[in-house]
Amino acid sequence: MERCCRVAGLLLLLVVGCARPPATSDPDKAPGLVRTVLDAWKDGRTAESLKDGSSIHAADPQWQAGARLIKYEIDEGGTRVEGYDVRCPVRLWLEINGQAKGPVTVFYSVATTPNQVVVRDAGG
Repeated sequence: MERCCRVAGLLLLLVVGCARPPATSDPDKAPGLVRTVLDAWKDGRTAESLKDGSSIHAADPQWQAGARLIKYEIDEGGTRVEGYDVRCPVRLWLEINGQAKGPVTVFYSVATTPNQVVVRDAGG
């Protein structure tokens, strides 16, 4: 029994030890993904529509709630890698319930690998 546990433990160490860590997202590609997502929002498309043509998964609570994107500016100089993702600051001008709002600075977390994902940070 003890020998069996040792063998199982060694196998587990080999499997865990040999696994490659996930790749870090590409900070040069992140602003382009954010631009693609925000252009879709500005054009009146849905986040779901991005999955069809470009395989991008996107989420923004104000977009999903029906806010209209009037204009945006990506602060590419403020883009930075955080963990495996890239954090992109963006200024948004929105129309919410017929009222103009903005500019509001928000942050998007962007993954470029293994999947393309753009998600608005909960704090921004």
